[in-house]
Parts: sequence; C-alpha cells; structure tokens
Amino acid sequence: MWDTLCDNFQLHGSRNEMKRASTPAVPNFPKVAAGMLRVGILTNVPPVLRELGHDPDRTLAEIGMNAAMLADPDALIPFREVGTLLQHCVTRTGCDHFGLLVGERGNAATTGMVGLLVRNAPDVGTALADLLRYLHHHDRGGVPSLEVAGGRATLGYHIYEPDVPAADQVHAGGIAIALRIMQDLCGPNWRPTEVRLPFRKPVDTEAYRRIFKAPLRFDAEQAALVFPARWLAQRLRNVDQDL
Repeated sequence: MWDTLCDNFQLHGSRNEMKRASTPAVPNFPKVAAGMLRVGILTNVPPVLRELGHDPDRTLAEIGMNAAMLADPDALIPFREVGTLLQHCVTRTGCDHFGLLVGERGNAATTGMVGLLVRNAPDVGTALADLLRYLHHHDRGGVPSLEVAGGRATLGYHIYEPDVPAADQVHAGGIAIALRIMQDLCGPNWRPTEVRLPFRKPVDTEAYRRIFKAPLRFDAEQAALVFPARWLAQRLRNVDQDL
C-alpha cells in the first residue's frame, strides 16, 4: 500500500517534487494470509478478563494460549481461533457480551496501517472507501460493506471464514469497532440511527444499549450501522495531508 501511495505521489507531483520523492522507511508488517487476523483489538482481551475478575494467564492457558500471545497487535492469529478464544472467555466469565466489551475498546488504530490511512482521508466517504478497499491487510476472515440508498447509509461487517465459533461474539465486537471508527471520523457524540445484529436477542441488552445508544435490531441479516448518508460528506478534522 505504501508503494502504491508513493507511486501516485511521484506520478502526480511536480518535477521538483518527483525528484525529492522517495519510498518512506516503514516496518516490515506481516502479510495477512487467508483465514488470518491481526491481533489488533484482541490485545484488549486480557484487560477485559481482569475487569471481570479473571486471571488472563490462567484463563487463556486452558485453551493453549497466554496473554503474551496477544501483546503484539501486529501478530497474526487464525480467524477461527478468535471465535474459540471469545467463546471460552464467555464460558469462563459468564458474560454473554464479552466480544462486545472487547470491541468497544477499538478505534481506527485497531486496524493498524489501514486505520492510519482511514483517519487521514479528506472526508468520511473517502475514509470508508479506504476501509473497504484495504481492510484485507488487517482481516482475512470478514469483510466490510457500505450501501447507500434513499438517503441512508449502511456500514456492515460479514464473516466469510467458514465454521467460526461464537460468530455472534465476533459480529458484536466487529460492529462495536465500526462504531468507534465512525466516532473517530465524525466526533465522539456520533450515533447511528439503527444497529443491526445477526443473532438472537440476548436476555440482557443493557450493554448493547449503553454502547450504541441507538435502536437495536436483532436477528438481522448482517451486523451493520445505519445512519444518514449526509455524514459521508463530512470533512475530517486534524488530517495530516502530508502523511
């Protein structure tokens, strides 16, 4: 991606700019293979376990993991193991919205270099287009979508990796991250007009109502945030155009 950005800069810059242009020095980020995910947001699993009164090392050791495996956001983990991890945490803590609690701690930075690009787009529509185009550099088990119709935008997330355990936890966490990304772009008080969740309504929805502060629709076809399409034209503030 950095090479593409540099190529575009050299192609469209002036002659003097082209002479000065050079490929920036960046770390060697791991290539995300099919069925894999950057650890990213999962670095927050141990803190959530602690908040719920459970020792992360002991809890994760029960499924052959340890907290150190989740310390590097650029490390890779099989997507199906994410579901296994979240399901185990639900079972041990008794918290049936564990994935949601992990996801609410996310933001654009959760997606690594992709988030860096998204956060420095000129407007929300461009930022989401970048997210859709490049999220595979972070996530190769699920895919985002954006539909615009009738003055309404629907930002969704769909798991395509087969046989993922605890898909409800993954979807809840994923759409919570989407909320935080939109708040990164539009301001901390931004709220959707509807939140769609593709699983059965839980007995206790308080955590969902607290985090999303919007009407909830369970048993939906996909996990999604619905909001007025006019937000797509919103200009982003504090953008580093040089970056």
